[in-house]
Amino acid sequence: MKKVLPLVVALFIIVTAYAQIAPVLKVADKELGLSSLDIQVDIVGNVATTTFDMLFYNPTNSVLEGELSFPLGEGHQVSRFALDINGKLREAVVVEKELGRIAFENVVRRGVDPALLEKGTGNNYKARIYPIPANGYKRVVVAYEQELIFGENAHTYFLPLHFKNKLNRFKLKITVFDQKYKPVIGKGDMPGLQFSNWNANYTTEVEKKNYRADTSLNIQIPLSETTEKIIIKDSYFYIYKTIKSPKKLRERPQSITLFWDASLSMQQRDLEKEINFLNHYFSTFKNLAVQLVVFSNTIQSDTEFRISNGDWSTLKKMLKKVIYDGGTNYKIIASYKNKADANLLFTDGIATLSESDIPSTSPFFIINTNVKSNHKALKIIAEASDGSYINLQTTTPEEAIEKVKNQPYKFLGYETKVKNIEIYPVAPMSIHNDFSLAGKNLRHKATIVLKFGYGNTVTKKILIAIDPATATHRDVKRIWAQKKIGYLETDAQKNKTLIAHLGKAYSLVTDFTSLIVLDNVRDYIRYQITPPDELLEEYHRILVEQGESKKLQFTLGNLNSVS
Repeated sequence: MKKVLPLVVALFIIVTAYAQIAPVLKVADKELGLSSLDIQVDIVGNVATTTFDMLFYNPTNSVLEGELSFPLGEGHQVSRFALDINGKLREAVVVEKELGRIAFENVVRRGVDPALLEKGTGNNYKARIYPIPANGYKRVVVAYEQELIFGENAHTYFLPLHFKNKLNRFKLKITVFDQKYKPVIGKGDMPGLQFSNWNANYTTEVEKKNYRADTSLNIQIPLSETTEKIIIKDSYFYIYKTIKSPKKLRERPQSITLFWDASLSMQQRDLEKEINFLNHYFSTFKNLAVQLVVFSNTIQSDTEFRISNGDWSTLKKMLKKVIYDGGTNYKIIASYKNKADANLLFTDGIATLSESDIPSTSPFFIINTNVKSNHKALKIIAEASDGSYINLQTTTPEEAIEKVKNQPYKFLGYETKVKNIEIYPVAPMSIHNDFSLAGKNLRHKATIVLKFGYGNTVTKKILIAIDPATATHRDVKRIWAQKKIGYLETDAQKNKTLIAHLGKAYSLVTDFTSLIVLDNVRDYIRYQITPPDELLEEYHRILVEQGESKKLQFTLGNLNSVS
């Protein structure tokens, strides 16, 4: 295995990278202080599950209502939500988004407040929390899953910790399952924290009192260039592989169109990062015809520039003077008469005035620096045009230029003799350095041949042997469902019903499903929502009683009609 780069270099892209924040509970725009925090992190393959178990304290003499909010980074998804109700933790259940809103609003009108966690535009989540008792505590549990970024022969995991007040109690436990090499913790990140190995799993654990958790944690998980992990549970399986992506240069562009999103949400952009990227871009492609299109709900300006020997100072001055206002209308780009060899689109993917569907005959390289972003939509646009999505929160300028210069290395499908197997992702799909897939309906030993290459040409095949007899205790059903939903989201409106069904079946928050907590079991019955496990017995008992009551009423009605 190659030597891992020093952490200060290798983790450069993640200190601000995932750009997610820890969950924050606000009351009237002010953060409510935490009393205790228990964090558990489980890492399997390239998937990490992070659980925040938080106890908030209300120091006032009034019952408060707050809003839990947190934007998550690229590839992150909420997987659990639970609240303390009458001294006991109540797990949220997945409902279709429309039904969740109906139940929430109707229950609120009765003066009994439920909690509804929804996924907003992009990858932003929020939930209303009530009641927060006067001079009392409110326990809230939130978990999210993410796909780790691979680079320099290691996965990198970032834990956001920026809590302002001292915690009465702080606990952290991190487990990396089926790991060959010892994970490395960033220098200065929680001194004294060390990983120990037991049964091929690395674990670290710490518990502190009167501790201020205000230093985020960076962890590097070394892998070899030939790492392969296979996890099997029931008929589901998950495969992860590190893959070296050979470089193949694109044809050098002579002209580009630079689409610059000037909508109000783009005020939050990291202009310095974008300027730095363009410095690298024009240093690489020194002589170009550039058409700058500044747009929001309409085109603000459409200006032609000639870049000579990498000098783009005039264009740079114009970008720095852009005024941000209005919504984002991607129909402008779709209808723009564009004959450029390539396109650079600087945007966050939050289309307030249109769908983010941009057909094109030339590749789109989509550059984003915003925390609140619709990463999936941007990836879909880039993939469809044979371009690349470049998240500068997780990508260095040098890595970004490599994506622009080279053709995307792609997963082009698989071969197997197993019938009825259902595998995701669906080819073709661009990959970078590593690759994972998940499948369903595997009940016997099998071999799967993975195919990779450029365009439609297969240049490499990798044989994977899977044996259900080696099944593990780790469940990969949700990973499979997430990957299927990712595929269906390429046409989300068309697949709305199926996405919602998968969300409910596998307990996933999607654009069409939410997580809801109700106070009373009869509310679950009223809105035909299956409750969490702790209420199931009472739920079924009441349903049986209601059924018997209806049968009795029906019988009495028949007797009365006869008499």
